[in-house]
Amino acid sequence: GMTPFDYPSFRPMELAAGNYPTYIGTGCLVIILAGAAYLMVKKAIRLEAPLGFLVTVILGRLIIDIQYDPYNTLVFVMTSGIAFSAFFLMSDVYTSVGRGVAAIVSGMVCGFVAVMVSLLGNDCLTMLVPVMVSGLISEFIKFADVAGRHSPVKGGEDLA
Repeated sequence: GMTPFDYPSFRPMELAAGNYPTYIGTGCLVIILAGAAYLMVKKAIRLEAPLGFLVTVILGRLIIDIQYDPYNTLVFVMTSGIAFSAFFLMSDVYTSVGRGVAAIVSGMVCGFVAVMVSLLGNDCLTMLVPVMVSGLISEFIKFADVAGRHSPVKGGEDLA
């Protein structure tokens, strides 16, 4: 894979159309967005985790790329499979937390992991490791979310 700092120059339309070498099925942003829109209309996915993930990845990569070329962030998001991961893997019922703040937090944690892994320069790892992390932390986040909403009853145990 390419290292985070040596992306070649692609024109924006080439990026949107997927006209560059990448993993099959993960590069054409137009098709990825169309598929995500279809799944949203069918209510098959929710957007909290994918958006938390994408916003974190974009901001994290901008912080890294600002010293070299901020255009690298756009190229990274469109060529690394991150958009594919966000909409089709981070929203999967088995790897996502579900809904609400817990899903946003899960997406943000996985986005941070994606940014850190992206520094290794392996787009395949960048695309898949955050999804594995999401699966690992999802039950913990669900537990913390439910536990936070159920406060103990004042006065101790009921005697019924």
